[in-house]
Amino acid sequence: MKLIRACSFAAALLVSTLSYAASITVPNFSFEDPDVVDGSATSFNTSIPGWTKYIGTGGLEVRDPLNAQYPGATGVNASLPGTADAAQSLFVGAGEGTTITSNNVVNLEANTRYLLTVAVGNPLDTEPANVRLALAMDNSILAFTTILATSIPKGTFTDFSVALDPFSPFDGKVGSPLDIQITVSPANGLGRLGDFDNVRLTTTVPEPAGGFVLTLCAAFEPPPSTTSALPFPPPLLNCLHHG
Repeated sequence: MKLIRACSFAAALLVSTLSYAASITVPNFSFEDPDVVDGSATSFNTSIPGWTKYIGTGGLEVRDPLNAQYPGATGVNASLPGTADAAQSLFVGAGEGTTITSNNVVNLEANTRYLLTVAVGNPLDTEPANVRLALAMDNSILAFTTILATSIPKGTFTDFSVALDPFSPFDGKVGSPLDIQITVSPANGLGRLGDFDNVRLTTTVPEPAGGFVLTLCAAFEPPPSTTSALPFPPPLLNCLHHG
């Protein structure tokens, strides 16, 4: 038999990556505990559930702002604007640089990306401080971002984030507790206060998924002049599939 036609076909290469996200519970994430009267605040350095002052000379308090700080904030359970959650916020005095922390939020997992997002406020009646958001372990910073006071919009809360890239399963940090840190520091000697709310920590785990298909086809048929009475064999199909 003489080969008249040979064809090859390669197709369907598909590689995709899916990501699965999850939210981690952050203690007292919107600072509704303790509950305070509209327009009032706890005294500086009152214990705040889920959070502690790690270092610095500034004070911290939970407060329920008014319209003088944020438009629409006056009123019992009136919601704060922007990306804030509910009615109260954490108010921090910069002092010479103050860091608050929520410890042991979650144990670090391998092959997992962590994203910390915080609603940072800039009240109408004061100037903001510079802010640093960080993810840390045993007070050692693993990832951070610095937010200049001039980049925080006035009269509202705006989300800022920092990401911690995945660690190898063989990294010694895997399995240890992860902490959230918020630091305020004076801005040009003027801005010395920070306002925070709606602290969120999410994880993303990449899940590779894909398929690879390679198909090769070869067809054989007798030459036109062939007069054989034997039936012609069906085309030969060779396929290689992996996926």
